Amino acid sequence: KIVIMDIDVQGARSIRKEFPDSSVLIFIMPSDIKALKERLLNRKQDNMDTIKKRLHNAKEEIEKIGEFDYIVINNDLDKAIDDVDGIINSERLKIFRNEKLIKKFKEDLKNEERIL
Repeated sequence: KIVIMDIDVQGARSIRKEFPDSSVLIFIMPSDIKALKERLLNRKQDNMDTIKKRLHNAKEEIEKIGEFDYIVINNDLDKAIDDVDGIINSERLKIFRNEKLIKKFKEDLKNEERIL
């Protein structure tokens, strides 16, 4: 099962604490501060105080990037989606996530050897 959440660093910490073996944390960010400022200004949803607060929060959150597993640069939406899809696919293919399948395959091989 895959659940995707749009949460802040504190939320990511909570998820990692609750699901340490199955959570995969992706830090999504623009390529630079200029892009972040442009996005915040172009949304025209927030006043300048709120924008300043968001920029301050970004400074604090980038310091926590080491707690995440992956980074996706969100300059191009299609590329960012492809990157997230790639991460999901890579995570699905990890050995420890497929132990039941591998165990069954090994058992089937043993049974097949007995028949031959």
